Amino acid sequence: NVVYDTGSSNLWVPNPKCCSFLTRHSLYHSKKSSTYVANGTNFAIQYGSGPVSGFYSEDSVNIGNVPIDQYTFAEVTDVSGLGIGYTLGKFDGILGLGWDSISVDGVETPVQAMVRSGQLAEPVFAFFLAKDTAGELVFGGVDKSHYTGELVDVPLTSETYWEVSLDAMQFGDSPVISSAQKAIIDSGTSL
Repeated sequence: NVVYDTGSSNLWVPNPKCCSFLTRHSLYHSKKSSTYVANGTNFAIQYGSGPVSGFYSEDSVNIGNVPIDQYTFAEVTDVSGLGIGYTLGKFDGILGLGWDSISVDGVETPVQAMVRSGQLAEPVFAFFLAKDTAGELVFGGVDKSHYTGELVDVPLTSETYWEVSLDAMQFGDSPVISSAQKAIIDSGTSL
């Protein structure tokens, strides 16, 4: 189980050395994979909650129903920077959906790999988030049953994060005064 994070661009999963034997997280065991290829280059990334680190590996990865052969991802051996949020969290790793410009070490992003594979109908993904029902992430299109009307294109101000101009904010019918002129659409944080 991974967090689909539009605020980062790398995929990492926990290596058995990252957690105690009592962990509730699913761990990646390279010795159990016939398609594993060692890389060993060091990996480190900084999140708002703290750093994680480990090393790169290659293996066949399935993202939803999209298989990607020999994909470079990180096996994380130190998640201490995520603190109690990781220990109690219901996720094992993080799959970044951000742009290649913020990919640590210039590693091909999961989205780039899916587009390159030619298995997506369109080079897009879409989230449906709801309070009382299960959410959904669609790769290669949009589930039109989750909205009415037409989608509106909002231009990016930067191809780093999913950054857009922030013209105004409103909570219910009340305007919220903000000096911020830009915002990022970040599925990996509550902020």
